[in-house]
Amino acid sequence: MTRITILLPLLPLAACDWIDGRNNAPAGFASACLSGPRPEDLYEQGGALFEIEGTVLSDEAGTPPASDMECYGERDRLLSIEEADGTVRVLSYGIADPDGGLETPALDVTVGQQVSLLYRVVAEFGSAQGFVLSDADGLVAALESGTWGPALQDGDVPGLSVRDGNLMYTLEEECGTAGHFEWVFAGDEEVVVEPYGPGSVSIGGALFEAWAIANMQWQGDVQCTDLANDQMWAVFR
Repeated sequence: MTRITILLPLLPLAACDWIDGRNNAPAGFASACLSGPRPEDLYEQGGALFEIEGTVLSDEAGTPPASDMECYGERDRLLSIEEADGTVRVLSYGIADPDGGLETPALDVTVGQQVSLLYRVVAEFGSAQGFVLSDADGLVAALESGTWGPALQDGDVPGLSVRDGNLMYTLEEECGTAGHFEWVFAGDEEVVVEPYGPGSVSIGGALFEAWAIANMQWQGDVQCTDLANDQMWAVFR
């Protein structure tokens, strides 16, 4: 059985100082989506947490199934999990490079394996999704698709915390100033990775690919309403 917990609304993100920037931003895009219905009061409550235990039916490339979740971006990998009561959940996810090409890694799982999936969706003007997949050996993968603030919270990914690094540069956009930041992956030690690019981080003695996909946060006064930050990263065993 899936356990669903309703979440509280997000707090606004803090702004940082400005610096002069480059002519373009090497930002990619990360997306995650869980098949099936969403809680009717999702937006009233600010989000929900799905905790799923089950058996891997398949892990493959494919077209995402329909979902009532409001998800953004392209997704080309599908993980199907069957729960003890026979319910089948499909997690679709994708990582796109700055040119829009998909570079999504496969998961380190096998058919028949028992796994645990934490999937968190937050809802404000839009929604953000993130997931954490674990097996008997520990963390398999985690992905943050933070379009309206981050979805994953401190403690969601065992042995890992992820935070903003230095402000690398700013770009003057039509709606205001976009600040682009490094990502700091803190596992057994801290590793700094600039978007867009993969690095590596050790978590509990195991080596993971650390993907810095995008970290853009609007700075100061902006001239448009309902603007979203892009704060996206992933780790894969």
